[in-house]
Amino acid sequence: MRVVLGVLALLGILAMSTGQDGALAQVAAPVAAPTAGGAAPVLLKPAQPPYVIQLAPPKDDKPPDILKFRTPVVFVVVLGNDTAMNAKVATAMAKELAPQLNFPVVPEGGWALSDYIRQCKEDPMARGAFIVLPPAAGGKKYDYLLFLIDSENVEFNAMISECNGGGNVAGAVPAPLASPDVSWVAQTVTGEYGRSKIQLLPFAVLTSVYLAFAAQRTYQNTTIRAFPLTSPIPKGGETSQTQQLSSSVFNASGTSNLQNSVTSSVAAASLNFGRESDINHLTLHAAEDSAHEFLGSFQHYCHAQRAANPAAPIVAPCDLLK
Repeated sequence: MRVVLGVLALLGILAMSTGQDGALAQVAAPVAAPTAGGAAPVLLKPAQPPYVIQLAPPKDDKPPDILKFRTPVVFVVVLGNDTAMNAKVATAMAKELAPQLNFPVVPEGGWALSDYIRQCKEDPMARGAFIVLPPAAGGKKYDYLLFLIDSENVEFNAMISECNGGGNVAGAVPAPLASPDVSWVAQTVTGEYGRSKIQLLPFAVLTSVYLAFAAQRTYQNTTIRAFPLTSPIPKGGETSQTQQLSSSVFNASGTSNLQNSVTSSVAAASLNFGRESDINHLTLHAAEDSAHEFLGSFQHYCHAQRAANPAAPIVAPCDLLK
């Protein structure tokens, strides 16, 4: 009997139960009161209300919702950490590709590869993407003495991926696949764009050099005296004639101040004629040149495929072209 009473008391202290919605509740169970003479124990009501311990709700690891499209679209995904450069390349690719494709083009310069894969899995209207690997850019200057050229270059590699295996005509709604595939990889494309401007400093330097070494004209008066003197001597003296002579001599010291003034003034003013362009403007147009070269290689590939087998159906990635 003592063993039974001890077990009941221990259960009353350690009784635990789980509540709804994952809440863990600890309830004080009834405690058996001891009795004399070996009579049956009497269960007492709990002395205090139950204690409930509320656990923190589980984290919601569901990714954010995606923007789904009502019509089939193709994306331009540019990889890399340079967001400004990615935006330029994505916009340039969309500008060049859109008139030549069967589907609207959506530039996504801020996407990662995982974002595109998820879009393919969850959006049946996602047709595919032109995936551009991290692009490279650089600039150079040409100095042709009388004019300058500022130029920017953009190079990148790109590949075409289709979400649903390709082979679908415009307007079709295919079922999403588990993951997209790559149907074509292009060679490296290069684009260049530059602006020229005329500079006045070389003209000022050439002018100063000319002034330093060009012959300067000087004038000299020569007095001619006649002998024998007349008698009586003329009132004005023995001078009978004055002649003016001219000659050309080098006078570098006389033009040094002028040439220095011309050169320093033009150099300080930095006078240039022509359209000035910043690096962002040049890089954007260089990216458009690269995108145009990529489109040309893509069209050449598809035309070669169709010429090799005209009766064969159009397959990915050439089904994207008009």
